[in-house]
Order: sequence, then C-alpha cells, then structure tokens
Amino acid sequence: MDQSREFDEFLGTEVRIHDKHRFEVKLDVGVKDGERHVYRVETYLFIPRTLGINPATYAKADFYNDIQRYIRFKTPQFSVSKLTDPAEKNSPLARLKSMLDGILAGAKTPSAVESAYEEIKLLACVVRVALRDQSKFFIDELARIPDEEGDQARIAVFKEQVGAFLDGLESFILSVHGLREALAAPAAPDRLREALAFADEYFSIAAEDTLTEILAAIRARAALRAGLSAVDAHLAALIKGQEAYRAERGYPSLVDKGTDSETFIYRSGVLKKFVSSVLYLQIETSAGEREAQIIFGIAAGLAMAIFMVVAYYANTRYTPTSMTFAMILTVGYIVKDRIKDLLKLWFLTRWTRWASDRSTEITDPATGKVIGRMREAFSFVRLASVPDEIKRRRFMDNITAIENEGKPEEIIRYEKEVTLFPKLITQFHERRKDLNDILRINISPFLEQADDPKAEHVHLNGKTGKVEVLQCARVYHVNALMRYVVRASGEAETVKYERFRIVLTRKGIKRLEVVPAVVAEP
Repeated sequence: MDQSREFDEFLGTEVRIHDKHRFEVKLDVGVKDGERHVYRVETYLFIPRTLGINPATYAKADFYNDIQRYIRFKTPQFSVSKLTDPAEKNSPLARLKSMLDGILAGAKTPSAVESAYEEIKLLACVVRVALRDQSKFFIDELARIPDEEGDQARIAVFKEQVGAFLDGLESFILSVHGLREALAAPAAPDRLREALAFADEYFSIAAEDTLTEILAAIRARAALRAGLSAVDAHLAALIKGQEAYRAERGYPSLVDKGTDSETFIYRSGVLKKFVSSVLYLQIETSAGEREAQIIFGIAAGLAMAIFMVVAYYANTRYTPTSMTFAMILTVGYIVKDRIKDLLKLWFLTRWTRWASDRSTEITDPATGKVIGRMREAFSFVRLASVPDEIKRRRFMDNITAIENEGKPEEIIRYEKEVTLFPKLITQFHERRKDLNDILRINISPFLEQADDPKAEHVHLNGKTGKVEVLQCARVYHVNALMRYVVRASGEAETVKYERFRIVLTRKGIKRLEVVPAVVAEP
C-alpha cells in the first residue's frame, strides 16, 4: 500500500468554508487497534502585513477566542434499506425496537431507559447521514445522463434506483411511526416518548430536505423531465406529505411563506443539536502553565549560566571596584536578559509538545473514560524559523524573489497534537470508533484594517474608444500550509502536506482555493 493511501486510512482531511467569516478543517480519524494513536497538525497562516495582524495587535488569547474545536465520534454508516433490514443486528432501528420491547415488558431500569434514549439520538444521526449520502449519489448519477435525447438505459436504471430508495424510506417512516405509537402506552417513560417525538420531527425535516434536493436536480434538467415525470410526481407527493405530517402532529418546524420563517430555522437547529449530542466527546481545557514555566525556568537558567561565566571572567581580569568591571557586568546582564527571551521563544516555537499553551482531556461521556489528550500552541514566527518544506510549498508558485518581497507577510503557527487510547474506545463501542476532529477559524479580526471591497479603475475601452470607470474587486490572499503527522502503535510515522488559499474581501471570505503541490511549467 502506498504512503498516501496508508495515511488516508489514519487521517482523512477536508478544508471548506463554513460561513462568510469562518473556514473549517475537518479530520476523519481512523482509530486502529493499539496502545496509542498520535496525530499532529501544524498550521502556518501567511497573512498580508497590510491587514495589520501582528504580535502587537493579535495576542495568543485573541486567537484561541477566534477558534472553535469539536471532537466527536464519526456517524456509523447505514443505508436506509439496511436500517429496516431485520437481519442487520447493528442497525440502530433494530436495536431500538429490541430495547423498547424490553422496557415496555417491564425492564424499565434507569440504565435501560438511558441506553434507549441514546439509541434514539444515534438513529437520527445515522438517518441524516444516510439521506445526505443518498441525495449526493442521485444528483451525481443524474449529472452523468446526457441531454441529447436522453440515455434511456441510464434513465431506466435511475428510475429503478430512486424507486427502491423511496420504497425503503417509506418503510422506515412507517417503522418510526410504529415506535411512536408503542411509546404512547401509559407504561412508556416520558423521557423516551419526548425523545422519539423530537427524532420523528427531525426525520421528517431531513427526509423533506433530501427529497427536495433530488426533485430540484431533476427539474433543472429540462431534457429529462418527461422521462422522469413519474419520479417527479412521487417525490413531490412525499415532500408535501412530510409537511402535512408535521402540521398534523403539531410540530413547530413549518415554513410560513408570509414571514421569514425564523421558527423553522431555529427549531431545525435545536433538533440537530439534540440528536448530534450523542456523538460529541467532552473536552476540558486547561492552560499549559506547568510545562511553560519549566521551559521558562530552563531558559532563565541557561541565560544565568552564561552571565556567571562573564562575571567570573571579569572578576579574574579586573578589580571589582573598577569601571571596566562594572561595564562588563552591565553589558553581561543585558545580554543575559536578551538570551533568556530568545531561548524562551526558541523553545516555544520548536518544542511545542513540551511547552503547550493549553492541554485538553478528551472524555467519552458514555463511559466517563479519558480516551485521549490534546496539546495546543500558538505563536508568530519569522520566515527563517519556518521549516524548509513549508517555505518551498508556500513560494513554489512565485516566479521571482521580487514577487516575494512585494507581498510581505506575518506568519502564524498553530500546532496541536492529539494522543488517543484506542483500547478505551473499542472496549466500549462497537459502532462508534472513528472520530471527527473539527477546527473552525474565525477570520473577522483579519478584516478590520482591510480596504473597501471595490476599487475604481479608469480604463480605455479598446473596442469603443471610450474612457470607462470600472469597479474592480480588491482582495487579500491568506495562504495556509498544513503539515499532518500520524503515528500509530507499531506503525511508521507518516506525513502529509496540504496548501490552500483563502481569498478575502472586507466583507468576508470570497472563496477558498486548494493549491496543488506541483505547479505546471508555463
């Protein structure tokens, strides 16, 4: 197996825009058996100096206030048909049915109720991902069908696939309605009845969203609409049915076309947070003061040792009451102070694992076990301190050194190292093993000193001969370099680099570009 494929088994990476002012780095962490699983992410942000971001204006505390971190279990993967398959024993739907049968039969222990409560939320998360993946599959398949008279064979296959999916979805919806009716019994715990009502509403919203995405993709292909008219009608009927169902049940997640429908958006967000809570791990962060103080002590000790050598030398050559002796000690003290600060900076920028700003324990809320630890460190660094491979990749698309000098940059370095204990995960979890590690960075502070997003440019139109005033976009480029390092028990260390460019205007992120590792020759 080549190194890139081997790396992706340990750590899949994805960078994307989250909203106008935040971008997101998402890691899919594959947890393998072993005592330890360690991965380190080094992020270098090259920020134009014209934006005014520097150590004097952007402190360490500012950076940590501008980031959000989430670590959660990756959602187990089941198709809709697998969820309703009685033979699929790991299906959350099958497990939930079995749990509720036991509870309604009298085994209403607190642990049994809590397990069923968590299984309801897990089922909702699984359905959300299954529907999302299915929608993407159908939209991609639709894009492969040519317009010219349509590919009848592909259209037939597409219709069959969508039909099977819709049959499976309707079967799943009926199963959930059956569970809801079972929990209407007086013996059913209120906690489970309320949780399933929340999940039921969430299922309905997710199904409507997915079906609408597929319907919109079909209607966007005018040349295929006639051949897919039956599918169109089926989708439309199911979409209307879900909206009517929520109205009938009294669920508040309804779109009111006469208003801004804030209730619908708010309710959808609440439901999503409720069901997703089953996947999130607890992270408790503390400042890494102990390690930093040890490092600072070492730096101070080394600086003092140098000063003592200077003092000893002066004492052997000059009398302690002479002006020369006093000047040497004064200069030595100044040098000692500078050496101490330089050593502190050197340690903090190179030995992050020993001098982290923050230390975090990662706890599985289901077991209370600490399943991992994370260390983080932030600093501004000089270009000379940036690793050669990072510098090479940063400047590989610059043609000349003059181009480098024409856009001076400040460089932020952020490193985090995560150590996981796989045995404490696999010992208690059969389906939730792999993790998602999500980092969101807010770039709003980068825009405070940005110029207006439009600049006027007087231009002579070569075709008309008229002088015109053009409105040109003024953008800034923040280049980001990522270095990912993975080390698992019994495995060799593997490394991966990634570069992307965030194109900003004063209004926020305009686009995010992935920069290839190799630039083609002109």
